[in-house]
Amino acid sequence: MTPIQIFKNGIAKAKIKDYEGALLDFNIVIQLDPEGNANYYNNKGSALSYLGRKKEAMAEFDKAIQLDPNNSHFYFNRAENLAYFCNYKRAIADYKKCLSISPNDHEARYQMKLAEFYRDLERNNTQNKEPIEKKIKLFISYSHKDEELKEQFDNHLSTLKRMGFIEVWNDREITASDEWEQEIDENLNDADIIACLISSDFISSDYCFSKEMELAIEKHDNHEAKVLPIIVRPVVWNILPIGEIQALPKDGKAVTSWSNIDEAFQNITEGILKLINEIKNDLSREI
Repeated sequence: MTPIQIFKNGIAKAKIKDYEGALLDFNIVIQLDPEGNANYYNNKGSALSYLGRKKEAMAEFDKAIQLDPNNSHFYFNRAENLAYFCNYKRAIADYKKCLSISPNDHEARYQMKLAEFYRDLERNNTQNKEPIEKKIKLFISYSHKDEELKEQFDNHLSTLKRMGFIEVWNDREITASDEWEQEIDENLNDADIIACLISSDFISSDYCFSKEMELAIEKHDNHEAKVLPIIVRPVVWNILPIGEIQALPKDGKAVTSWSNIDEAFQNITEGILKLINEIKNDLSREI
């Protein structure tokens, strides 16, 4: 088999998550052609990273960039690795290099903002006597008729959850119990951010509108929580009491009105990231 054929076998194995097998193929192809293709090293680095061998992966990404300094994917992969080791300064530099090559790489831009946020949070913590460990609690208030949109929203929050920034709660977390209303009330009262997924069904729901949203606005007015209206479907909402609060996505354009719903949820997640930063800064001043 030629090196390219072995390399393709490795890629095929990586696609089915056989990273050990992929790593063996990438090692063979590198031995056969050590200076031939930067992608050999990049893919070996990715396989090592998936296997949790991130320190070894770093050397492979370095070699890939040495052989081909104009490939944005190589900088992105190394940046992810650097962020894992909390080396946010270098990670941000790599994300910027990635974006200088591929300006429309939205994922790189988003991950760079996360790295910048975490860098700034780390700086704030070092200025305090004790680091802030509080995880922000986000409560999702929604109509069950918007279940699919709620699930997509929750999936987009996965980055923030995996980074340890937030805990997310919605009524699907309720265990079988006759005290479901009490459980909702407790989690709503404990929330730092209350995200209301606004739609015609949300507004027409007595429980969502008159119970959850009313309590949310009360907590917002008392500075006990941040209320975040998220317009998921087109509806007249800005004449309601919640209409005085800045909404997401950008310009209050409903999620379903965007040509790309993922971009709408990305915009929302970036807005939540800013809100988390504000809350963290408020907590810093209280210490």
